[in-house]
Amino acid sequence: MQNSLDLLQQLMVSVSQAPDFRTALQCVIEQVCGQTPWAFGEVWWPNEAGDRLEHSGLWHTTEPALASFGPLSQTYHFARGEGLPGRVWASQQPEWIDDVAQAPAHFLRAQTALDLGLGAAVGIPLCIDSQTLAVMVFFTHQPLAMDGGQVQLMHTIATHLGAIVRLNQTEATLGQQQAWLIRLVNALPGIVFTTDGPPDWAMRYLSDGCERLTGYHS
Repeated sequence: MQNSLDLLQQLMVSVSQAPDFRTALQCVIEQVCGQTPWAFGEVWWPNEAGDRLEHSGLWHTTEPALASFGPLSQTYHFARGEGLPGRVWASQQPEWIDDVAQAPAHFLRAQTALDLGLGAAVGIPLCIDSQTLAVMVFFTHQPLAMDGGQVQLMHTIATHLGAIVRLNQTEATLGQQQAWLIRLVNALPGIVFTTDGPPDWAMRYLSDGCERLTGYHS
């Protein structure tokens, strides 16, 4: 339990410091694969048309023998409800497969999984409100019965990541609105200003109209 909490804390720090969504996801799969039994991680997200999942190009493994699985997976696409990524995309719920090599009807890359010795898999949706931004899929090297604790950990990580993405989107929107307001204020024919008030009335802001009216830069 403590190790899971430590991993969650480390991930939240890394994700919050990531410059963009793609980097944040890469941080997640690298740290999960490095500190848990999951030996391979990958990320899928909707294409521009929104009708299929495509490989994001983000993947990581701690096992050199699994390195070929990343490039091969990038040749796949999944419709909603198709394959493990597609089913998670459709349901917006985590899904666990005990042994992907023994579940060809549920895992479309079963033969490749068998060749590489992949075992269990779990798909985790990354959602904001009713929108699935991405699906993370992780694999072990051995078959593994469903572990509720592992599913909960991964789902918690995705939930926190989604919250951070939402916060970043909100901050970006506020920044755009502030920039628009500044442009509007600077376009006004008069002077817009703010001060600290008495007793010194220190000036904190002067709009660009100051130079047009007085000849002095704000």
